[in-house]
Amino acid sequence: MTKIDTEMHPKIAEVARQLLPLTENPPARPTKADRDKLMSLRYRIRDLAEEEPWTVAEETDRQYLYVVATKEANRQEEFWEGNGEKWADQ
Repeated sequence: MTKIDTEMHPKIAEVARQLLPLTENPPARPTKADRDKLMSLRYRIRDLAEEEPWTVAEETDRQYLYVVATKEANRQEEFWEGNGEKWADQ
């Protein structure tokens, strides 16, 4: 069992399970689909703040995931800009 399974709120854990594979082993040449999936998860993490009152620990987990998603989004954005603003072919 991991921290995701035992300590996180179920809604936050669900998003974490989807996000962590994208950030632990990111594609070297992200595609538009990779970018769209990441941004969708990032917005979902952001919107979790509105869904219910979180404990301090749950809010910390949510904010951490948002930061992780943002860092990967920025890395992909740098790749995009470095390639003449062209995403890798699908």
